[in-house]
Amino acid sequence: MYIGIDFLIDAGQELYLSEINTGAPAGAFEYDLVFREQFNRPSGVFKKIDDISKKNFSLTFREYIRRLPYIADLRMLKIWMDGMGPFPAHPAPELRLEDKWIQYNILSGEFDMLPTEIYSRENEEQYWKTDAGKTRLVVKRRLGRGGREFWVCKKGEKIKDLEKPGNQYIMQPWIDSSIEGLSMSVRAASFCGEFICMLASLSPRRVSNHGYRFYTMPGNRLGLSRSGYRLKKVIKKSWEAGIFFGGDIPDYLEESVMVETVSDGVLTLPENIYTSILEISGQVSRKIDGIDCSRIAGSLIP
Repeated sequence: MYIGIDFLIDAGQELYLSEINTGAPAGAFEYDLVFREQFNRPSGVFKKIDDISKKNFSLTFREYIRRLPYIADLRMLKIWMDGMGPFPAHPAPELRLEDKWIQYNILSGEFDMLPTEIYSRENEEQYWKTDAGKTRLVVKRRLGRGGREFWVCKKGEKIKDLEKPGNQYIMQPWIDSSIEGLSMSVRAASFCGEFICMLASLSPRRVSNHGYRFYTMPGNRLGLSRSGYRLKKVIKKSWEAGIFFGGDIPDYLEESVMVETVSDGVLTLPENIYTSILEISGQVSRKIDGIDCSRIAGSLIP
């Protein structure tokens, strides 16, 4: 399975695996854009992915994705998660890997993830009584993306009314993953147990998704390589979106899959963090590939 893995880095430079996305999530296309910005040549990442697909499935990556038996369900689920379509009538077992609570239960025993619980008023009250309760609290949907229904709460602050039943949300301590006043995350892509690439997203918003894209490289500190970096908009259809949706990209997604903000700056990551992301990405990919999704406990509840 081709996956995108999101990482956060806190103020003490602790690395946390935040969540995964399955199917053909963003990563390679944006990496190629920032690579071109740095080196003025293609990255070769698309050929790398095709080569892995041919080696493992004797299919090009496009053919592999299009032949996934659950691809129609996964497309429908992603659109539903955006609030723009119906929920799949009979969701395939593989779709359960999009549930952040299921991800946590599968991965947290082996990888550093934020302590996570199903959200409830009782769990929230208990959280503020613990040492972790000195930080803010994040509440977000188990099946959600793009920052939709994502709240960062201070003690005593009430969150807005939930759209879904309470058990469809998770709660986590807030991690201040930021640099120079911008929220920060690192996206790594992996496929068939192999690390593909990584890049950083920085944003002036509270979440970094679809932020400014930065090339990453190992260094001796966490920081931006230059303070006077430039940002430019690139208008080009995302490689992943073209493969995942084909010629039927929903109208509401046109801008988000056609426009990227790319930086000519570089985010340097301490060598140990850079190496950990590379290694963890392959390990998570192998873990996910070894799961019999039909045996995952619980059903996918809209």
